[in-house]
Amino acid sequence: MQTFLGLFMIIANIVAAGIVYYFLNKDWDTKRKIICLAVIFGIMYFVVSILYLLSGIGLNASKLPSSARTMLVASFVSVNIILFMPFIIKSYNKMENKELGEKKFVNRLKLAGVLFLIVMIMEFFTIRGNIKNMFEQVRLLEEKAGKTNVMTNEVQTNVNSNVIENRSVTTNTKMNESVSKEREEINTRKNEILLEGNSISTPEFSEDIIR
Repeated sequence: MQTFLGLFMIIANIVAAGIVYYFLNKDWDTKRKIICLAVIFGIMYFVVSILYLLSGIGLNASKLPSSARTMLVASFVSVNIILFMPFIIKSYNKMENKELGEKKFVNRLKLAGVLFLIVMIMEFFTIRGNIKNMFEQVRLLEEKAGKTNVMTNEVQTNVNSNVIENRSVTTNTKMNESVSKEREEINTRKNEILLEGNSISTPEFSEDIIR
């Protein structure tokens, strides 16, 4: 998604620069046209950046990644340039060539200003909506990561419990075997002692005494 937006931003800015360059006065040299392009893009970046800051009031827009802010601003910069600059530049060229009076040129500028203000209001809510969507996506990702961590901890706890139980069973088995072995040894020793006691307590009479 970010790659697509990045490509769109680059293409849109290239198209905007090409359109403006095409409509600039043909009598201007390349240096003057490049300077004019830089001024137009600089002013529009400044305006849209202010609009972005206003749109992010109360949303902590500064916490968003700088790449997201750059993509939003650059996209709207190119759109605004494509929408308004050809009309303004063409009207200015006509005024310079005496094809359009100054008063009509000013009226065209006023019309462009009103339309630009309407577009700015629409972009304000659009940018604000995009910021909210980004925060919502971040929240969902954090929730998903939290659930994954909980599941991982539960699995690890179960594994640890099984290991402890297995160790306990093994230990008990070894203890039982040891106790059984000791009991067998004790019983064997008892039997040996009893046998020895019987042999000691039973008197043996010689044949001479009996006679």
